[in-house]
Amino acid sequence: MGTFRLVVLFASLCAAPLATQDEPAEPIPDALRFGSLRVGAVAEGSLGVVWNHLRDAESEVVEIDAPKFVTVTRTQTKIWTAALGVRTRVWFRVDTRKAGAIEGTIELRRAGRRVVVPIDAVVLPRDEISTRVVVADSPFQADSTEDGGLLDTWRTLVATGRLAVDYLNPPAKGESRFSVELLREADVVLVGESTLWHLSEADVARLQAFACGGGRVVLAANKFYGDTIAGANRVVAPFGFELLDVEPRGQKQYELTGEHIADDALTRGVTTVGLYRPSPVRIVDEDLARPLITIEDGLAFSAIARLRSGGEVIAIGESLWWDWVAASPSNARFLRNLLVRERKNGAVASASPELPLLLTEDFENGRIRWTTTDDSAWRIEKVDGSHVFGLIRRRSDYQPKVRSPHNIALLYIEATDFVLTFDVKSTKDTGNHRDCCVFFGYQNPTNFYYAHLGARPDPHSGQIMLVKDAPRRALTTNEKRVPWDDGWHKVKVVRDSGSGKIEVYFDDMETPHMAVVDRTFGKGKIGLGSFDDMNDFDNVVLRGR
Repeated sequence: MGTFRLVVLFASLCAAPLATQDEPAEPIPDALRFGSLRVGAVAEGSLGVVWNHLRDAESEVVEIDAPKFVTVTRTQTKIWTAALGVRTRVWFRVDTRKAGAIEGTIELRRAGRRVVVPIDAVVLPRDEISTRVVVADSPFQADSTEDGGLLDTWRTLVATGRLAVDYLNPPAKGESRFSVELLREADVVLVGESTLWHLSEADVARLQAFACGGGRVVLAANKFYGDTIAGANRVVAPFGFELLDVEPRGQKQYELTGEHIADDALTRGVTTVGLYRPSPVRIVDEDLARPLITIEDGLAFSAIARLRSGGEVIAIGESLWWDWVAASPSNARFLRNLLVRERKNGAVASASPELPLLLTEDFENGRIRWTTTDDSAWRIEKVDGSHVFGLIRRRSDYQPKVRSPHNIALLYIEATDFVLTFDVKSTKDTGNHRDCCVFFGYQNPTNFYYAHLGARPDPHSGQIMLVKDAPRRALTTNEKRVPWDDGWHKVKVVRDSGSGKIEVYFDDMETPHMAVVDRTFGKGKIGLGSFDDMNDFDNVVLRGR
């Protein structure tokens, strides 16, 4: 596998020969050359040094000098292994707020010994043409390579592919790295290595939702790299394929050509793919997924699920280790094909000049972006040729702590200001309180807003409601009836936190059905449901921030 260093996060530990006892080992990597970045990009990395005197205590001070454009975010010095000594690791972030060339050195000093590592980048202005790619793990880190020159292929790929890249360090256990704000700007997300070990539940949901909303998610994993297979499978589970936690016996290296490579836009220009200890991908639902590169009958090296939203989920059975990219021109071409994409956000900007698009949902790929207070009360069903998300029981098993709705389905997204529209059909006539509910500003089960669209309003029905550690309380005195029947209706909810405005529309999208000004809650989750009735929901569109 070339000169890659498999450090703390790897199942196997490899090391270049140690220097003499009077000097530290070479830094990993020996140079941090980011290449081209874009203004405002996240540019994270890390640096490792092994000090080979075990008689030096772990607690001995390590001094760090870094240029002004580098912010050290975390450090750690501890015994690495009995054979290799004490290791210092430094995590950092590069300042990309201004365009221009940046260069300097990071210097580490300990017990009279000194290591100097060059760091540089060219920060380019943002544009609306470049594909915006989030890469986790960052290749510029202490678990990738001793030889920083090995990343030249990657830097060339970024420049020629006109990629605007965010580089993320691996998360701490339980930490979320894929924020809604970051994914909102992205076109492609590439996830591999130790990030797959520590994906939080929120990150799994956000990556799945990103794909369902039209984005492309690429996951790189194999058995040799620890538990990356399990992490990747958490993301791909709904999309018709899975990675197998095995590797070939006997044969470690493969070259796949010809009939192994599918005729697809993503394999254009790819003639030979070189693999090292790959883990295969198995298609489990041919209606959802297909192979891009096949290892043998029934097993693929790479597979894709293309969603009706335009989103894509792709797996490759190889941990990235950046020398795999450099191993052959076709490997680099394949990765370039996976990362270069037409800007999905160009259309978004023109469609909504005031608020960006956060989500569209037609439930054709299930309900993976939604969590409910009682899953058994909800189902996905095909109605009139389209999938809908609906309630199959009037009252679920969920019992709120204070008087408030029983049937709630929440999106993973939080928003402060938003415009939400959706289609709804009441599926059971329950008379004057026939309803649907819209939830927003949701903090927790006893603190949120909801709009109750009840057939006949009264002080507890057909109002905009506040739940604040007490039974729901009406904020409005609405007297307009909601004309429920057995057909579909359109609902819109508008929230402006600055003014405190809340407006709720029913069928008539120009005149609010009811409105109020209230600033009790700001940013929070958004959802749909009912107090204790039955509805189907479809065609959800959320714009906001």
